Amino acid sequence: MLDSEPYPKTFEEFLDWFSTEEQCVAYLESIKWPDGFVCPQCGSRDAWKTDRGLWLCRSCRHQASVTVGTVFEGTRKSLRVWFHVMWLMMAHKTGLSAKGLCDVYGFGSYQTAWGWLHKLRSVMIREGRERLQGRIEIDEAYVGGRVEGPRGRVAEGKILVIVGVERVDSESLGRVRFRCIPGITRKCAEAFVVDYVEPVPACGGWFVKPKAFQSFGGSKRPPANSNNEAASPRKVFWVGP
Repeated sequence: MLDSEPYPKTFEEFLDWFSTEEQCVAYLESIKWPDGFVCPQCGSRDAWKTDRGLWLCRSCRHQASVTVGTVFEGTRKSLRVWFHVMWLMMAHKTGLSAKGLCDVYGFGSYQTAWGWLHKLRSVMIREGRERLQGRIEIDEAYVGGRVEGPRGRVAEGKILVIVGVERVDSESLGRVRFRCIPGITRKCAEAFVVDYVEPVPACGGWFVKPKAFQSFGGSKRPPANSNNEAASPRKVFWVGP
């Protein structure tokens, strides 16, 4: 199945591929061990499958599970349910909420459904992805539903995030990066820029044009040899040597 079509392209294909638990296990095994089972303990390929679905190595007697080291490890739900939830997460443009997950799949609590979604979202981030480039705007935001009381920085029960976005031109934006931060400080902003923004080769640092970056502790004047057109102490947040 993985040789020609690694992923189902339609929901009908998805139902055909993953209609049984055995099909889900086989698919996961083909991804984890594309050339066949290899014992994680001794590296032997000589093994057999037990009635519990575990691989038992004949050399060292180690038992291995295909779900170990994945988001499915320790789950009590079937892989069929996990696969279906993953398909819905990718198919819904507006995303899948924990409450919706509870209603559709009968989870015992909101916290359990939220934990599932958190696990899946954490592995959806591609490692080694390209950092933001060009002109970047930075601002903070508060994430959470509507609550009674004050808004903005004094609002309670919301998550503080820092946001960076590529400014393509005056009317369009490019890629976006988010990060949860403990507070609105220059230290948090600098760490975010270093991790998510590609430095400017000419000066070995980063130019970020903030929407309201004074709130993060003001801005530093960039090096005198910089030719960046936005290089103004009032507009540019400089991070680097």
